[in-house]
Amino acid sequence: MKWIKTIIARFCGFSLIGAVSTILSVVIMAFLNEVLGCNGYASYVVAYVTTILFSYFANARLVYRRRVSLAECCGFFATYLSGMVVGTLLLALAKCMFPSTNDTLLGCAVLPFTVAWNFVFVNFMLTRRPDVHGAGDGINDKEVANVGQC
Repeated sequence: MKWIKTIIARFCGFSLIGAVSTILSVVIMAFLNEVLGCNGYASYVVAYVTTILFSYFANARLVYRRRVSLAECCGFFATYLSGMVVGTLLLALAKCMFPSTNDTLLGCAVLPFTVAWNFVFVNFMLTRRPDVHGAGDGINDKEVANVGQC
């Protein structure tokens, strides 16, 4: 039963950081586009890279209680890039299956799959080695009680 509580706590923390990352991404893009007049593609890339870095550091330190590492950061980026590919493929499939459905609605329908994809791989990556406390799975009872309370 403890492992279910652990997974729920991790998912809640992961989701909360994801929500903050999304808001931060919108703010960065709006600032770069509207205030500084940057190219839309450039602002998207800057916002994407910045928020993925933020998300990695926040998840590693706050949710998984781990030291940050370049290897894990690269794995985190790879996970999110693979999630974007999976999401794009699912979106293309959904557009074929429901051609008259609103694109925004289809994009929102794909989100639960990409969130689950990202969580599974990030959870695996950040729990496969001992954490900063040496506990092994990256979380303890105190963290279950305090991290990502839904």
